[in-house]
Amino acid sequence: MALKLVWTEDALNSFEEILDYLELRFGKIVASKYAKRIEKFTVQLLLLPTIGALQDGSRNIRGVIVNKRSTILYTFDENNLIILNVFDNRIPLKS
Repeated sequence: MALKLVWTEDALNSFEEILDYLELRFGKIVASKYAKRIEKFTVQLLLLPTIGALQDGSRNIRGVIVNKRSTILYTFDENNLIILNVFDNRIPLKS
């Protein structure tokens, strides 16, 4: 049975913040390409959910580097692949 993709509220908020930042800083084309890259990669995760490095074994949290600037944290069970957060290294951390 195929896994269902689920985004947490934190992941969606983070993803939207990244897209807003990229559009403001680099333009709509860059933001659109980024969104497509993340979308394409999440499809790959559905096919190979164990591809990410185990970050927290007790909670089965995995991390995968999408490209040199982006990381996705996720977990999965027999039915769902849950995106926990998306990070982009171009965005300065909030204090």
